[in-house]
Amino acid sequence: MKKLLFNIRHSFSARLSLSILGVATIIFMLGMGLLFYYSRQSVRQAAVEEATQMLDNMSQRLTNVLNEVEVATVNTEWQVTQHLVPDSMFAYSRHIVEFNPSITGCSISFEPYFFKEKGEYFSVYSYEDQGVIATQQEGSEQFRYFDLPWYKEAATSRKACWIDPFKDYNPEGIYAKEIIVSYCKPLMTTDGKFLGVISSDVSLKLLTQALGAEKRYPHSYAMFIGKSGNIIVSTNGMQGKPDLHPANHLVLQKQQPGTEWTLAVICPERDIFLHSDRLFSFITTIIVFGLLIMLLLCFIVIRKMIAPLRILAKETNAIAEGRFDIKLATSESTDAIGQLQNSFSIMQYAIVKHLDDLKQMQQQIQQSNEELTVAKRMVEEAGKKKLAFMRDMSHQIRTPLNIISGFAQVLRDSHSTITPEEVKSVTQEILRNSHDLSTIISHLVSAATIEGLTTISRNDLVFTLPSEL
Repeated sequence: MKKLLFNIRHSFSARLSLSILGVATIIFMLGMGLLFYYSRQSVRQAAVEEATQMLDNMSQRLTNVLNEVEVATVNTEWQVTQHLVPDSMFAYSRHIVEFNPSITGCSISFEPYFFKEKGEYFSVYSYEDQGVIATQQEGSEQFRYFDLPWYKEAATSRKACWIDPFKDYNPEGIYAKEIIVSYCKPLMTTDGKFLGVISSDVSLKLLTQALGAEKRYPHSYAMFIGKSGNIIVSTNGMQGKPDLHPANHLVLQKQQPGTEWTLAVICPERDIFLHSDRLFSFITTIIVFGLLIMLLLCFIVIRKMIAPLRILAKETNAIAEGRFDIKLATSESTDAIGQLQNSFSIMQYAIVKHLDDLKQMQQQIQQSNEELTVAKRMVEEAGKKKLAFMRDMSHQIRTPLNIISGFAQVLRDSHSTITPEEVKSVTQEILRNSHDLSTIISHLVSAATIEGLTTISRNDLVFTLPSEL
């Protein structure tokens, strides 16, 4: 891992590729975020529309069932009020159950002592169980039907109504073996006198079938909620008071027409967004692989594009190490990298040429210095010879001068005592020494003339160049 990070830090192409990938990733993430948000909004809206359609379809199916029960009950109620004969009630109760599959039981109950010959209680109940219809008269101290909710509510409100589910139980006769709901309608005369209640029972199984006939999502469910707030039926078997605000669920509800009940559809969001989330995951996977491929392609392309820079860096490092004779490659490309490479090549050529000129100049200067050094040695040797020569000349000059000076003193001091022959001899000796002195002086003048032609000035310079060149 450390080696990988080291290589990335020291690789321009890798760092540039990762930078491009980072920018591309940010752009893709923003795009995917917007796509995810708006797609979920769109899917949710479509789910709401679909759930609403499902809710309407369920409501319509329930309405058909409830309307069938209501119509049959109203028709039977008209017959009952038109023929208030106790024995006829058995036929009416049996008839409504027999010819209406949605109705599992029917009770025609009257106010106490309505039929005096029947006593205080008179209620006829028919119930269908596995294709067999049983009919009997109900009512006793143990089964006071007019105290039951289905009778009391219709009797109190004087209006037809649907009663929440209840468990019917008659210890002295037949009763529904399952939980039922009832449509209760008061029996009224034309002048508004209350006679009793006709009640038609519907099994919860039938309502559950109506709710479960349509299921758009695997884990969606529907429920019928009574006016008490308890569940009447539910496609997932839920009972009691429902939670109509579950987390991560779409909940739609509406009141069932003609009742005080509420129909609700609950759809888990995991089902709603199942396909969109799978598609999003698939797209995300493709994008991730695409980004990795883009990273690889960027690395290859950038590495190829900056290859001249790597070569140039290697060659300039060699130049920095002092290898000025290395030849930099040129490029036919006209982009910035190609221009940079060609500029470095021209600069390197100029540096090499300048160094060659300096080396040539150094060689010339070194040769001149060597010549000057030789000349200097010759001058020094000449100086030594000159000194020796001057010493010799001074000795040779002093000798004639001393002779001339000595004879001159003799002539000055003893001219009266010396003979003419001695004078002649002295004068000849003076003349000879004078001639010798003149010859020596001529030689000195000639030597001085030659020296003046070969003298090296003190202002002559000796040039040197640094040894590094």
